[in-house]
Amino acid sequence: MVRRVLTALCVPVIICLLACGEDSPNIFHVDIVHYLDVGRDIEMVSLPGGTFVMGSDKYPAIEVVRAAVTINKERPVHFVSVPSFMISSTEITQEQYKAVLGINPSYFKGLTDLPVENLKWQRAADFCNELSKTMGLSVCYDQEYNCDLSSNGFRLPTEAEWEFAASGGTNLEYSFGDSPVGLSQYGWYRGNSGKKTSPVALREPNQYGLYDMHGNVSEWCQDIFSFYACNIQNDPVIVEGFPVRMIRGGSWASDARYCRSAAREAYSEKRISITLGFRIVRRP
Repeated sequence: MVRRVLTALCVPVIICLLACGEDSPNIFHVDIVHYLDVGRDIEMVSLPGGTFVMGSDKYPAIEVVRAAVTINKERPVHFVSVPSFMISSTEITQEQYKAVLGINPSYFKGLTDLPVENLKWQRAADFCNELSKTMGLSVCYDQEYNCDLSSNGFRLPTEAEWEFAASGGTNLEYSFGDSPVGLSQYGWYRGNSGKKTSPVALREPNQYGLYDMHGNVSEWCQDIFSFYACNIQNDPVIVEGFPVRMIRGGSWASDARYCRSAAREAYSEKRISITLGFRIVRRP
């Protein structure tokens, strides 16, 4: 079975835009409008980039699921290169979202540091733009939500960036192994979630210091849906097609299979779901 092979690896450091308080010297925070008296600030992890094998051949190319013939969206596996980038160590929380946009659309409330959910793709992009403006960075999204990947502002991760980050530098189905045994240590899914979201960063991080890459809420990505091609790709992102965006990571309602690093689903960009949130990236 072929999964992913990294050719450029290094130990990531958690970096951000503004240092804060008595924190460890390698942990900094994005200062979102005001210092958060309640909840986490946004931490960004710097990843080195590299070349890896994207996708998975764990499951057949064609399956019958609930009496319907389904084409496996994870095939064919193919080589992909991504440049260095920064990604938030956790899913964006309700406190962070409200600090930037002034509202909290989430269904699940009552605990600190719950991931924001119940929002369509465009609202996640709006958050990225407003945070970029607050930090004095160039926005990535225009009024039509076209994304300028050369901008230094915040945006949603491409699928390639997301999968590179989720793998934690491994060649495994999950960052911790090929078997779902142990998933409860790293994420929240149907088997342990209690049918609700949980505060971010309560489970173990992956090797890159990223939390909840497996489960809790599924995460909006930048790409429009497309089946994979066999050719070697450099920093791919799909920008043309139907307004159906890729989501990654699985959620509190997902079976373990859909929380794997290579698992991918596609939703209408206007869909709102209590299983769906996001995390952010930017390039140096």
